[in-house]
Amino acid sequence: MTPKITIPLFLIIIVFLFVDYYGFFYYYANSEKVEYLSKIEEAKERCSSDTIIVSYLDEMLYDAVNRKNIFQQFAMLFENEDVSHVPEISDKNDNSDSFEIGRIFPLCERNQLWHTATASLFWILWLVLLSIMLLYIPFSSGDNRLNLMFGMIIGIGVITLLIWVTQWLFGLIPVILGRAYINYIIQLAVNLVPMVLFAIKSKKK
Repeated sequence: MTPKITIPLFLIIIVFLFVDYYGFFYYYANSEKVEYLSKIEEAKERCSSDTIIVSYLDEMLYDAVNRKNIFQQFAMLFENEDVSHVPEISDKNDNSDSFEIGRIFPLCERNQLWHTATASLFWILWLVLLSIMLLYIPFSSGDNRLNLMFGMIIGIGVITLLIWVTQWLFGLIPVILGRAYINYIIQLAVNLVPMVLFAIKSKKK
């Protein structure tokens, strides 16, 4: 990156941090949000006789109150909570072969943390590596540190997007046989393939 690009980007970041420090974005966003919620409540009062419109406005109200920004949405990918429902098994056939298999290989709901970790392991490792390098660059020697930092920041942004896309794509696959750990194993294997290929290629060199 040339100084003509680096300096303007650096100034933009400084301005953003200054504005964020004094909470201009925060207070403006909250003011707009309160006004938006007030308009929804007013619309509900005017259309109180129409249950369909009121129901739609209630959904809008819920979405507005519970809206998450992009950073919160990314953090939610690593929440340790179940995101799928596994039906309960009847214990009437406790002595059957099917029950024995079910006891050895119990049903398991999909957990968001494990799903993201196994589905996007390859990109998560890259994210950790780039983050460590970003922390190291300011203390390194050389005249190209600022350019490297911006390059790392852009790279982190791209990898963050890839983490979300990868876990979303694997999330389209239903929980196999009601046992999410089967999905985890498959996802982990898919992520390990490029790592193994890279290791083999490096070893040959």
